[in-house]
Amino acid sequence: MIALLALSARAEDPQLRSETLFQARTDLTGELFYGGIEALRGTATTGPARLEGYGDLGWRQGFDQPVDGEIYLLTADGEAGAVRWTLGRQPLLLPTWNRRLDGGWLTVRADRSLRVDLAAGIASRSGSPGAVGGVPVGRLALAWERGPARARAGLWGELADEAVGHADLEARLAPDAEQLAPQLGLVAAVGTTRGDTALERGRVDLGIRAMPGVRTTAWVEHRETLGTPALRSDILATFAPTGSDAAGLGVGIDDRKRDRLWLSGSVQRWSTDVDPEGAGDPALGLVGEVRYDPRCGGQRWCLSPSWQGVSGDGGWYQRAGASLGLPVPSPLDLQVRGAWVPWRKPHLEQRSAAVAGATAVVDAGRWLDLEAGCDLWFEEPTPETRAWVAVQLDAGGGR
Repeated sequence: MIALLALSARAEDPQLRSETLFQARTDLTGELFYGGIEALRGTATTGPARLEGYGDLGWRQGFDQPVDGEIYLLTADGEAGAVRWTLGRQPLLLPTWNRRLDGGWLTVRADRSLRVDLAAGIASRSGSPGAVGGVPVGRLALAWERGPARARAGLWGELADEAVGHADLEARLAPDAEQLAPQLGLVAAVGTTRGDTALERGRVDLGIRAMPGVRTTAWVEHRETLGTPALRSDILATFAPTGSDAAGLGVGIDDRKRDRLWLSGSVQRWSTDVDPEGAGDPALGLVGEVRYDPRCGGQRWCLSPSWQGVSGDGGWYQRAGASLGLPVPSPLDLQVRGAWVPWRKPHLEQRSAAVAGATAVVDAGRWLDLEAGCDLWFEEPTPETRAWVAVQLDAGGGR
């Protein structure tokens, strides 16, 4: 980040965004502590290269704790003819789980429809807990796109304690959203180690717009355990799952004002290595969601309610809440929110929590935004409170 800032001083069209956050919150014992984070994002052009960086530095656990920081993105990229390159710390997007790559990415466009992607470097972090950082990885992919159809086939490997190879295929047919035409999607990814091959992810989805403004989407999906919150292992399965299978249906409705209503539900089956009942049957669970997203515009009352529900052999929980935008004069934006969250785990009584909060944002000009807010999570025996003030400053190219 320091190198980026130094080069920005002599670069063309430098832009810098600073986000400063101060917060006060209570810990699990009810004791109040204070913390702060300074985040910087910058871009600049120097010669044939474009520079970009994003990182932060702060006291997340309180000013009395050691300072810590992280660089999430630090790249230089450019292009020459049909070749585009990126060097530095960057995301490596994969069909299974994403990595953060310290290395290089090269894209060669063979023609308007076909390109070749090459990547190599060190995976500094994985989406799977317990994975060792600093794992060498390599990636080769062919991508094709023409009209509403696109496809990508890839290979990638990693060298940890042992070599692991992966192969993946993605395909999608996505006509314009206003057309009364189906949308199809396919994702398949397999992994091989020590001669054993497993399906890491498989998904097929079909979307149909039977009439203007209404789209129905159905999907089936299999995933191996990736250590992501999507597995909801603490609720849907008493023991940590090793994989999941799901079948779901969702309906989205857009009216003429572009308000959006989304309803979805799915049945999920969870496989585990441990069978507490000895029956040998995988755990079953249900997931549901209702979400209304209005397009209200400024200086109007704007209510956005939502509901989520999850149940499984590890218990159940629901979350019913809403956010309300208030009609306040410009340049102030004011929003209040609240939710009720009941849940229950095996052999325990049902519990619940109430959540309430508010956020105020002031657009103080072309270069400056101010934000202040607070949240209260009330659950016996001790409520948890969080309040924050954030300052966002844009310099250089502006917003």
